[in-house]
Amino acid sequence: MLTPEELEGLRETQAASLYATCTRQRIGRVMDAHGTWTEAPTSEVEYACRAWQGSEADAGAGDSALGERQAGRRTWTITLPWNADVRHGDRLVVDGAALEVRAVAFRGEHATALVAHCVEGL
Repeated sequence: MLTPEELEGLRETQAASLYATCTRQRIGRVMDAHGTWTEAPTSEVEYACRAWQGSEADAGAGDSALGERQAGRRTWTITLPWNADVRHGDRLVVDGAALEVRAVAFRGEHATALVAHCVEGL
């Protein structure tokens, strides 16, 4: 069992490895002046992150079904702080690439990071 101090130390180490930044956009339905509904970002938050083109599914080490469902679209794995507010359906903008979050891996109270599996090409 980890002590709170040990867990905090692990989280700090993980945070130090997040060398890039991304913008999390929460997408919602917004009505324009003409009464037409469109999907648009309703909130944005900046996070430190580590981005990798490809995913465990691409390498065959993870959920192969996820990789099969994304055939023809570039996949990304984005590592974020453990307490980042990111969920399925959000958009992450990393180095100008707009990515759709398709799955989020969170390991509970002892998590040191949150991992988002995304696809490019919205």
